Amino acid sequence: MKIERIVVSTDLSEASRHAFPVAASLARHFKSRLTVVHVTDFPQVGPEGLAPGSLIVGDRDVEQYLEGLERDLAELVDADAVFEGLGVERHLVRNATLDAYREFLVATRADLVVLATHGRTGVSRMLLGSFAERFLRYAPCPALVCRRTASSAPAEGFAPRRILAPTDFSPNSRPALEWASGLARSFGAQARLFHVIEYEPGLYGLSRDISGTWHEYEERVTQDFMARFREFVEQESEGFSADMSIRKGRPIDRILEEVGEFGADLVVVGTHGRTGWDRFLLGSTAEQVVRRAPCPVLVVRGPEDAYHAGEDPGGS
Repeated sequence: MKIERIVVSTDLSEASRHAFPVAASLARHFKSRLTVVHVTDFPQVGPEGLAPGSLIVGDRDVEQYLEGLERDLAELVDADAVFEGLGVERHLVRNATLDAYREFLVATRADLVVLATHGRTGVSRMLLGSFAERFLRYAPCPALVCRRTASSAPAEGFAPRRILAPTDFSPNSRPALEWASGLARSFGAQARLFHVIEYEPGLYGLSRDISGTWHEYEERVTQDFMARFREFVEQESEGFSADMSIRKGRPIDRILEEVGEFGADLVVVGTHGRTGWDRFLLGSTAEQVVRRAPCPVLVVRGPEDAYHAGEDPGGS
């Protein structure tokens, strides 16, 4: 598995530094280039200067403000021992919009972006509000989200040993499975593929998916999952160790239970899944997994959203 460039975001707060040891240890493991980025919410200067009501006026004041942010970013990076020996690059994205951040990641051809939750200002909006949901859906590369909890990544680094991959085995979930298997092989980790059978499907799902009794439907879903699981493991068998788990119930509850019982230190999920999982992958459950999982969550987009093709999923 190759990860050539990693980007880690910071809002210059202490909380956002929680992503630093994760990004640094991954960069060392994969021998990746590492860039630390600050997305400033300071507006860009147009032909008529700053927006009305700005406390800073004139190009000179703007440049002084931005130079101050660049110094703060440099001091933050230089003072953190986790970056020692990595030759870290630093960059200031001068427009706190989804488009501006995406454009930077596309331009640098980032393979992975690492983010910490509970930062303030720009990054807190990106991770904890509607901006976050849209970024995780439309991020041009996989995004690794790190929560600061007692059981999250230790200060000295990050090396996953148990990887949980919730999946429906749809074509759009395939990239997430490939990332899970690639990371498992690279770190010698145990992987578990996981599927949830929901107790209360919507009426559309019932009319489309269910014929016969509910028990017969459950049995068909279980057998289909087992067949897809065996096919995937056979294709990825070289150096890849995985088992499977199926549960019934509400996806967010079952996922969090599985994280705890399996002892997962990384959850890998894909976006744009189909059938019942599109609600998990694109709706409120995904946001809850990112916020509530006691370990980092890697969010991987489906193949039709690959940013190297130059597609625009909808802007900011």
